[in-house]
Amino acid sequence: EQLSVSIARAAELTALLKKAKTQYETLLSSERERQQFARLEQALDAYYAVNDQLIRLSNEGRLDELSALLGTQYKAISDDLGAQFGALMKINAEAADESAALADQVYDRAITAVIGLIVFAALLTAVLALMLTRSIVKPLSEAVRVSETIAGGDLTEAFAVAGADEPATLLR
Repeated sequence: EQLSVSIARAAELTALLKKAKTQYETLLSSERERQQFARLEQALDAYYAVNDQLIRLSNEGRLDELSALLGTQYKAISDDLGAQFGALMKINAEAADESAALADQVYDRAITAVIGLIVFAALLTAVLALMLTRSIVKPLSEAVRVSETIAGGDLTEAFAVAGADEPATLLR
């Protein structure tokens, strides 16, 4: 009975593994990963075949053959399966590291671009502020100069009035 439960559980786990393998296959992103996945599939197929053979031998009561198969072919296939999973995990870890490095580069470029835009905006603001200040200060300076000339008693100097702002109105 315990053997039946173990065999049923193994079948359930095999079905879950096949489903996960199918889902994972849609995520393959490089030729190297596809090749390694194909090697893993071959190892899995060999594992499934020897596992089925072990179950058959157990059901038939051929325990000596089962024991021999466990110590030889099953062990070799299990070791290979572990190696293939390990190689696939290594490929995924390397791809994750590459993605992280690329993300860091993109982030650094974005920060540089934002800083450049901030500096450009600050310079543009300074230039516009300077131009606005000059547009206010120049007419006021001219009005002060004319006022000082008139206050000094010199009414002979001619000056041109341009514009329609407050300093121009004052000079008229």
